[in-house]
Amino acid sequence: MIKGIGHLGIVVKDIEKSLDALSQIINFESPAIKEFPEKKMKCAVVEVNGVALEFLEDKSEDGFIGPNLGFWTATSGP
Repeated sequence: MIKGIGHLGIVVKDIEKSLDALSQIINFESPAIKEFPEKKMKCAVVEVNGVALEFLEDKSEDGFIGPNLGFWTATSGP
């Protein structure tokens, strides 16, 4: 039985735009965006009602997320 959710990972094409869009809907403290240049990734965590929303941006061509982002966005609807 699931008793709660502690963490959700959300893959986005543009982390800054995504955080800005979310800030239009809910009020939260602007998180630090961690950059990982060697992996061509960015990450930010927003706490909402005890749930950590982790935003991931991957611009790499050979990482796990980057090559699959087009597939995920193309199959997830408008």
